[in-house]
Amino acid sequence: MLLALITVSAFLLPALAAVTGESVSEGNYDDAANDLPEPKPYTPDDVIMLAKTVWGEARGCSPDEQALVVWTVLNRVDDGRFGATIAKVITRRHQFKGYKKGHPVKREILAVVMREVQKWSRGEEPPLLPPYAKKAPYLYFSGRRGHNWFR
Repeated sequence: MLLALITVSAFLLPALAAVTGESVSEGNYDDAANDLPEPKPYTPDDVIMLAKTVWGEARGCSPDEQALVVWTVLNRVDDGRFGATIAKVITRRHQFKGYKKGHPVKREILAVVMREVQKWSRGEEPPLLPPYAKKAPYLYFSGRRGHNWFR
């Protein structure tokens, strides 16, 4: 047990120092841990709903464009006017017509969704992908000619 604690401390303290840019000693470890941002919450059901939404809204698009659909939902959660959770944003009336409970969950889309939700949970910013998404945060999109355009 003591060896495991020493091993974890030997790894964790330098890792925190690299992230924060400060030396983290045993004396100020608690302060450094308190400065880390709280991860944004999401559930496995949220991830499944997002995968079904992406399948309905952006199947056939590149993974980068599919990620923009994910971020549109996440940006709306952050905005607060569209719902406080991923599920509420997706199922809000007259929004995300591509979401259906019966849609499949494709492995490649699920991978995109997981990657982007984890970024969002850590507090990363939405990606830009000109010409489809030129500025963030984008809250809306529409499709034409096999692509979605985000604003």
